[in-house]
Amino acid sequence: MHWRDVDGNCCIGTLRPLDLKTEASKEEFLFVEDLDGRHFRIRLDRIVSAEAVILQKDVR
Repeated sequence: MHWRDVDGNCCIGTLRPLDLKTEASKEEFLFVEDLDGRHFRIRLDRIVSAEAVILQKDVR
């Protein structure tokens, strides 16, 4: 996924979506987990692009 953080910096990462929520302020957020297990949220209007991928933890 490619998104911009609150400071406008470009971010790129592989993320797993966890939840989608609308705050009282009407802002919509995607709650995600990165490959290191860290959880955070991204405001939907800050997402630049996304591509679906399939990750396998145990590849033989």
